[in-house]
Amino acid sequence: MSNEIKVGDWKVTYAGMRILHDAHAAGESLRRNLSNRASQCVEILGIDPTTDTIARDICEEIVLHGTPVEEVVAKLQRHLEGGQC
Repeated sequence: MSNEIKVGDWKVTYAGMRILHDAHAAGESLRRNLSNRASQCVEILGIDPTTDTIARDICEEIVLHGTPVEEVVAKLQRHLEGGQC
């Protein structure tokens, strides 16, 4: 049994596969953490995520896009007042 996996012309070692699996697990953990943080932002800003997806998306920008908080708050206020985002 070989300790390498062939991917096209490239050979990935068992150690390389272990690193890929570790990277995958770390990525999943980060995605869950980001999602939880984004949901927290929605809640703190008083938006019901089930009724206004645009407002939710605006709130989530803090975490998912790195948009500054003040910018998100101003954008959310414009949206809730019926103006342009």
